[in-house]
Amino acid sequence: MNTIWTQTCTMEILIYLLEKKQAIISDFIYGMRQSIINANTIYNAIEILTDAKLIKEEIGNNNSRLFTITSLGMQIGELAKEQKIILEKNK
Repeated sequence: MNTIWTQTCTMEILIYLLEKKQAIISDFIYGMRQSIINANTIYNAIEILTDAKLIKEEIGNNNSRLFTITSLGMQIGELAKEQKIILEKNK
């Protein structure tokens, strides 16, 4: 579990999927633009989250990689959201 939070942007992806319910790679790249996260970091984070069974990959329209959050991912994502709020309050 520790490797999940040491990977940059894993928390952001879980929080993004909590709000959007599903996303393709370009959604992460363009939807999280304010975080200034590069595509390689997103790919690495997605692999870690998939391996941890916090998100799952399906084939979407046009054979795109569609990612959804699992029930476990929702629980962890809610905690990540709370952590983010606490950290932003204490800047």
